[in-house]
Amino acid sequence: FGQICLRCTTIGTWNLWAGFNTKHPRPVILNRSFYHQMLHLVDESIEAFLRAVVPLGSQEIDVAFNAPNREWSAQLNRPTVNIFLWDIARSTNRMESGFQRGMVNGVASESWVPTPVEFRYLVTAWTSDHSDEHQLLGQLLRTLLGAYVLPTEYMAGELSELPEPTITTPTTKDRVQTDLWKALDGQLKPGIEITLTLDVPTGTPRPLAAPTEEFGIGVDNLASTDDLSRTRMVAGEVRDPAAPGITVIGPRGTTRINEAGNFLIKASAGDQLTIELDSPITVTVPESGGIRITP
Repeated sequence: FGQICLRCTTIGTWNLWAGFNTKHPRPVILNRSFYHQMLHLVDESIEAFLRAVVPLGSQEIDVAFNAPNREWSAQLNRPTVNIFLWDIARSTNRMESGFQRGMVNGVASESWVPTPVEFRYLVTAWTSDHSDEHQLLGQLLRTLLGAYVLPTEYMAGELSELPEPTITTPTTKDRVQTDLWKALDGQLKPGIEITLTLDVPTGTPRPLAAPTEEFGIGVDNLASTDDLSRTRMVAGEVRDPAAPGITVIGPRGTTRINEAGNFLIKASAGDQLTIELDSPITVTVPESGGIRITP
């Protein structure tokens, strides 16, 4: 009888372990400066969305993010929409864990899945006339109730590289306007509470093992220490724009190079492989590892 042994030099990018999160297949790399200006970018994105969709003309209506207290309101001299960020919290409705894997600059990498963060805003309208104020507030309400996500086209800077954040309005039991106005020392005023939930990357992707270069199968005679036979699948890479579709010929079989410039062929150490480019290239299979060809 024989003994069959399997050998694989690296696992590469195979997902064989618990904790891999398939909902986030691609790690996102953001500069450290992103976190310094993240809140500003979120504010800027919301303003761009409301100005375009409500719409809010920049010549007629101001948009402010200040705390809407008495001191601030006393300085207003034209219609203003106030979008006040009053709370930031990790979302409990979209809690996720695990890792995400993907290619980063051509290297298989992994990182923690993004953390869903809720940005809670109070949106109010400020005009000198109550009728105009209610009309403006109604336009804002129509837009916000009909918005389920903040479209990428309005997302500022590096926010556009992240999934579109969701926009929701709280139910009655979740509203906290009365306490909020008390904290702002202002008079009670109607407003729209919204929650924008954004998936925030929480870690720098780290490289995984190198790509798989070979997969070998050996058949040994248990009664002898001599190696009767050894077959392995050798991986190759041809860095030539003309390579995809080209045939690779070896003494144990043939194959074709795929669109990425890679191939896999049955071979043994010392075998000669021919890459049938316009100017054919012949290479020798090494004792271990794969083949990389740069014409």
